[in-house]
Amino acid sequence: MAVCSYCRATVLRDGATTANIGKLSEILEDFSPIQLGTAGVWKGKNFTVIGRLRLKYADGAWNEWNIEFKDGTLAWLSDASGQFVVTQLNASVKPPVGIDQLPVGRNINVNQQKYAVTDARTCVCIGGEGELPASANDGKEFTSVDLRSVGGNGFITFDYSDVPPSVYVGEACSRDELGLSNLRPDEEIERATGKLKGAVTGFDCPSCGASLEYHAGFGESIACPFCRAVVALVGDRRTVIVKQEELDSREPTISLGSKGVIRGKEYQVIGFMARSDGESSEWEEYILFSKDGGFLWLTHSDGEWYLGEVLNSLPADRGDQVYHGGKLFRQKSQYTAKTTFVLGEFNWRVKIGDEVQVTEWVSGEANLSRETYLNEVTWTLSYKFPAAALAKAFALPLAEEPKKTVQSGGIPSSWIIVACVTVFLVNVGAQLMGRGNDGALILAMIALWIPKYISEKFE
Repeated sequence: MAVCSYCRATVLRDGATTANIGKLSEILEDFSPIQLGTAGVWKGKNFTVIGRLRLKYADGAWNEWNIEFKDGTLAWLSDASGQFVVTQLNASVKPPVGIDQLPVGRNINVNQQKYAVTDARTCVCIGGEGELPASANDGKEFTSVDLRSVGGNGFITFDYSDVPPSVYVGEACSRDELGLSNLRPDEEIERATGKLKGAVTGFDCPSCGASLEYHAGFGESIACPFCRAVVALVGDRRTVIVKQEELDSREPTISLGSKGVIRGKEYQVIGFMARSDGESSEWEEYILFSKDGGFLWLTHSDGEWYLGEVLNSLPADRGDQVYHGGKLFRQKSQYTAKTTFVLGEFNWRVKIGDEVQVTEWVSGEANLSRETYLNEVTWTLSYKFPAAALAKAFALPLAEEPKKTVQSGGIPSSWIIVACVTVFLVNVGAQLMGRGNDGALILAMIALWIPKYISEKFE
C-alpha cells in the first residue's frame, strides 16, 4: 500500500490492479529527525525508511516507521519520545493467552524467555505517508500489548486488531546503535513546518489569555504558571483539561526555563510537579529537555537530589532483588505516588490526582524505580546528584548539602552507648578482681570524657 503525496489517497496494489481504499491525513506538526529515505543498520543489515504511520492514544502520540532491508524484508521502527524499537512480523510466535489476561506488570514466558507486559492500549491512526505494508486509514484503531524481555532489550507486540492476532518480535535500541543517517537537518524542519524541533513556540492560554511558550514537537501538555490550568496540545488546538485555580501556589526550587549543562549537553527545565505518598512524604520532580539528549528527570526529596533517565530495557526483576548493569539492587520501598501540583510542560498529559504504584530498589547511590500507571509500566534509573554539582550546572545559588557534624559540647549517641558498655565491663572486672568501686568510677569518668574530647578536637 502507498500513500499519494498529492491527494493523500491510500492505494492498494493487488497483482496488476490498484484500488483507492481511502485517505490518510498529512502528518502535521511532527518534528522527528527521521524522514523517508533515512538509512540505518539493525543486526548488521542495512535498511531504508520507506513509510510512516502516526498513531495517537489518550495521552500522546508516536511514529511507526516502515523500514525495508536490502533483501526486501520489512520491519517497523518505533520512535517515541527519543526511544527506539525495531520489530518484524513473526508468524511462528503466538500469543499464549487472550488480551484480557495480559494486564500491565504481568510476567509471561514466550518461546522459553521471560517477558513483562509494559504497555496495553488502543490507539488511532491520525496520518501517514510513503509505502506501508497493509491498509490503514484515518481513524483506524489498533489494540495491542507490548512486552519487554526481563533483563534484556527484547521486545514483542501482540496486535489484537488482527484476527488471529499478529505478533511482531524485535528489540529496543538506541539511536547510536541504529547508525541513522540522512536525517532531517534542523533547517529543513524549520523550512518545512515553520517550527524547529525543540524550538520554543508561543500561544495564548485558552483559560486566562496569558502568553505561554512550549517546546514544539515534544510537549503533550503544559500547565499555565498564571492561572494553573493544564492545557492539552493537540495539533493547532489548545484545550483546557484541568483547572488548578483552587490549589495552593508553590514555587519550584529551580525556576522553569533554567538552563544547565549535564553530561556535556545543554538541558532546560521545562516542567515541574509535586508528588506525595499520601502520608508524610512529599517531593519535587523536574523534567529536563535537550534537543540532542532527550529527557532527564531531577528529583528533590529530603534534601537530596537525584538525576534519572527512563530505561529502554528492563532489569532482571527477582522479587526483592533486581539486577541491572552488573549491579544488585535490593528493594527499599513500595508506595502510591499521587500528583499534587504541576507547572510547565510535559511529554504526556499529566493531571492533578494521577496515581502510580511505585516500587524502589537501591544499590549504593543508585536507585531503580518501577512505576505502574493504568496501562503502562516504566523503569527509571537514578543516581544521587550533589547539590553543589547542580548549582554549578545551572548557575544557581543553591547551598551545598548539609554536613553531618557534632555540635560543640554534644556527645553522639553511639559514643554514649560505647561508654556505658565500658562502665559495665569495668565494674564487672572490678568485682571479679576484688577491687573497690573507686577505680571503676575513675575509669568510667575517663570513658565518658574521651568522646567529648574527640568531638571538640575534630569538630
